[in-house]
Amino acid sequence: MSYLQILELGAGCGLLGMLLARNLPDAAEICLTEQAYGGALDHLRSNVKANRHLPNMKSVTLCACDWAHFLDPKLLKALRQSGQAHGDISDVQGAASITTDQVQPPEQLQRLQVQHQEQQQQQQQQQLLQHEQQKGQQRQQQR
Repeated sequence: MSYLQILELGAGCGLLGMLLARNLPDAAEICLTEQAYGGALDHLRSNVKANRHLPNMKSVTLCACDWAHFLDPKLLKALRQSGQAHGDISDVQGAASITTDQVQPPEQLQRLQVQHQEQQQQQQQQQLLQHEQQKGQQRQQQR
């Protein structure tokens, strides 16, 4: 069983994500994101639905994601509480992130970079903790 997860930011029509799904049959999840307003997510949903019959498309999921929401945590919290922000890409922990043809303000890219670095640090801390626990178990077994 594969644990490969891919998160596509700003999937547009979904071409890249669907190509990945077709060529990575063992992927656990390929989450395609797009902004909900303006019809972009609806267009993406329609394209994925039209291609569901193709092999390996079962791993494709969709999620609304407007990068601007992540710039202001208070705004994101208010939008979620009011039901205006749908989905939560934080559920896709440890996923490889991909994107194509994105033009974003530097502050948005910096925020994503910081989040990625924080996730890497958390993973390193978890690995270190697991390693220490294994060493402790080995010591107990040797006694």
